[in-house]
Amino acid sequence: MEVLTSSSAKLNAGGTDLLASTYIGGSGDDGLNVDDDFSGETLTLKYNYGDNARSEILLDNDHNVYVAAATQSSSFPVTGSAVKSSLSGTQGRSRF
Repeated sequence: MEVLTSSSAKLNAGGTDLLASTYIGGSGDDGLNVDDDFSGETLTLKYNYGDNARSEILLDNDHNVYVAAATQSSSFPVTGSAVKSSLSGTQGRSRF
């Protein structure tokens, strides 16, 4: 079974050039709110939050970036200041 990961990208101030990018993820699906059997059929929404990718990226007045997303990975990388640093249940939250 294929594992789906999230990605992160840094653009220049004008949004026209890609400065850096990377995959972010662990052993399970990350940043998704759907079940997929990869058969090409319709995805099954797990929870009704109004979208299929449960995540937010916020920038504060000091230019700190806050990322919050859903994960199904028991090994999703988080920082020491993460509000929830381990998976509990079938879908957890990660914030770094």
